[in-house]
Amino acid sequence: MFQRKPERKQLHGVDANSAFFTSHARTVATPPKSPIEVGFADPSMIGIPKARPIRRRTSSSASAAGGAGAFGIFLLIWTVVVLACGYAYMETVKIPAIQGEVRRVEVATAAEVWTEQVSDLQTNVKKLQRDNAQLKKEQSQTDTVRMKELQENVDKLQTKLDQEREEHAQNLLAEQEKNSVSQVGSVLEMQKGIQELSKRALIEKFGPGPHKVEFEVNFPKEPLEQNWYFVVELAKVDDMPHTVYTFLQQISNHLYDDGGYSFFANAGHVVQGGPVSNHLTPKGISPAGNFKESGYETVLFPEYSTHMRHKKYTLGMSGRPGGPKFYINMIDNSKNHGPGGYATDGTGDPCFGKIIRGLDVVEKLHAASGPLDNGNWKDTEGGPVAVRSVKILK
Repeated sequence: MFQRKPERKQLHGVDANSAFFTSHARTVATPPKSPIEVGFADPSMIGIPKARPIRRRTSSSASAAGGAGAFGIFLLIWTVVVLACGYAYMETVKIPAIQGEVRRVEVATAAEVWTEQVSDLQTNVKKLQRDNAQLKKEQSQTDTVRMKELQENVDKLQTKLDQEREEHAQNLLAEQEKNSVSQVGSVLEMQKGIQELSKRALIEKFGPGPHKVEFEVNFPKEPLEQNWYFVVELAKVDDMPHTVYTFLQQISNHLYDDGGYSFFANAGHVVQGGPVSNHLTPKGISPAGNFKESGYETVLFPEYSTHMRHKKYTLGMSGRPGGPKFYINMIDNSKNHGPGGYATDGTGDPCFGKIIRGLDVVEKLHAASGPLDNGNWKDTEGGPVAVRSVKILK
């Protein structure tokens, strides 16, 4: 039994052995001799079917097969090229474009979301601001009401406090007036007692008076041997006993002597004296200290008598209660230096003597400060005028 010899397969659409089949067509197409042809006259006699003849491949069919293979290769290459171009297009153009579009859409979406969020945030902020303003307004109104209530309470308390204070002040004033009357009575009685004791001591030690004293002074620009004098007649014993007694005690203790006292300043209305060092004061000596140590630095109260007013050329004690400074009135100072004058306690300065001789010396003292204007104080030129001595005249 004979079989057809299998055909060779084409590679990539081209018959690689086409030439072989062409050159050996006769051999391939001619099968080997059958047994009939070898020894039997009729093949049917031996039961062997008659073999079909093998068709030969012609050159036209081979050419058609070769063309179909070339076209397949071209189609394959074209397909590859198209796919490569498509891939390149997709890689370089389409995909980036799609990615860009995606990014744009994403950015736009994010921007839209962000814008929406910002808008929501702004809306919330505005709402919070409105709420805050409303709260502030309500708080302000509440605070205003509270402050008004507090102020009303404070005003009520202040009014009540003022009323209580006024009542207390009135009660205190009434009590003070009551006590004052009693104290004034006691003070007046005390002052009268001091005056009685001073009068008794004055008469006993210095006589009944009238008492006169002489001041010896030396000007700083003049020779030491050139001295000037003025005489003071003191107030009567019955009028100013305590002040006169104190002044005479100062003199008897030599507190004025040897530069222990000075006339050191002037104003238009007075010549001012006091325990101030001068060119005659010994070194190491304190005139003010001497007065203080003596126990007669001041009077015990501002004694005053209507019989001794602050007329021109009278002597008055400075300060409160009075002394050791005194002044010489160069004008009538009765209004300013008397009761109800400049003194805050309503009392007058003690006026205890009047210059009766040496008025030219007093004027010289007043001129020692140079020209005086508008009542201003001026120190004496060249230094204080020294008191060399004060003597009690018999």
